[in-house]
Amino acid sequence: MDLIEFSYNNKYHSGIGMTSFEALHGKKCRSLYVSDPKHVLEVENIELDKALTYAEVPMEILDRKVCNKRNGETVLLKVLWTNHNVEEAIWELDEAMRERYPHIFDQIR
Repeated sequence: MDLIEFSYNNKYHSGIGMTSFEALHGKKCRSLYVSDPKHVLEVENIELDKALTYAEVPMEILDRKVCNKRNGETVLLKVLWTNHNVEEAIWELDEAMRERYPHIFDQIR
């Protein structure tokens, strides 16, 4: 059971006088206990602006590939963005990246 479902099921509901888990299953739910520190997520500090958003900028180009299409070639770049892991890197169009983020290509030369 994930954490959100766990916390909802263990929230006391005054209308029924018990938790929803207790109402459905007739017994109290065991408490969530994390015994392994590897299962605890570390908090990342992300700077937010007044609108509670943050800017993602490309950090590194990890890979490049050329896709041959019927109407020509398309060059794709695998880009690592701020506040993301390498596993979350995504493929972007080379043309669009050169237009919006020319500074990132200084590292390639």
